[in-house]
Amino acid sequence: MRELKFRAWDTVKMEMSFDQGLCHAMIRNNDGFVIEQFTSITDKNGVEIYEGDKFERGGVVEFIGSGYYVKTFREYETLKSCARYEKVIGNIHE
Repeated sequence: MRELKFRAWDTVKMEMSFDQGLCHAMIRNNDGFVIEQFTSITDKNGVEIYEGDKFERGGVVEFIGSGYYVKTFREYETLKSCARYEKVIGNIHE
């Protein structure tokens, strides 16, 4: 079974929270927070990949329809197909 984990970007304090209890509470009332879900996939260094993460060679992780994709300059690739070659360097909020 897939592990459900979240992180939340506080748009007021401009900081990320990985506190799962706090994130679950924010999902119910997310005023001032951007909630992002763990994809259950890791990058080439074993770093967990979340929605909104950016990769070293370009691209941002997005959830589209029923799956996770990496949006590059001109196209979308499935996250699974490129995650093992990529390195997370940050997220869209940083």
